[in-house]
Amino acid sequence: MTVVMDLETGAVLHAHEGKDAAALIPFLEKLKRKRITLKAIAMDMSPAYLQAFKKVSPTVDVVHDPYHVVTLVNKAIDETRRDLYRELNGQDRQVLKGSRFLLLRGMEHLMELMEVNEPLYQAYLLKEDLRMFWNLPNAGVAETFLESWIDQARTLGLKHLVRLAD
Repeated sequence: MTVVMDLETGAVLHAHEGKDAAALIPFLEKLKRKRITLKAIAMDMSPAYLQAFKKVSPTVDVVHDPYHVVTLVNKAIDETRRDLYRELNGQDRQVLKGSRFLLLRGMEHLMELMEVNEPLYQAYLLKEDLRMFWNLPNAGVAETFLESWIDQARTLGLKHLVRLAD
């Protein structure tokens, strides 16, 4: 189901069966006919929804919500953890084993993991930094922050974070 809501009021503006562009395009065309101008839209990272907006309202800014973006970073961290686990052995491997949920949640209980694997810890810190993005005061600060974050992700050289940054 595709559901469009007013983020300020919580009112449901449109609901349509399906999660493809066809579920969203009639609503967007209706807005266009009524000459309702959108400044920006917030949406999940569905390629189908993005396609619908590009087709009907190509100049509208798209903002992806923090939940979906941090989910992608968590996936990159988890893939990095798996790669590292395959490379380690002995006690280092045991420390890494069972770390998945520590890495994907908050900052608690990371000291031993940090000591064993610096790159994984750096990836985790980068994820935590990204969570601040949605609290920045304006677009200029946000753009500078995001450019810096992408540079840091590439600098770490961990293939999953580099792919995400790209």
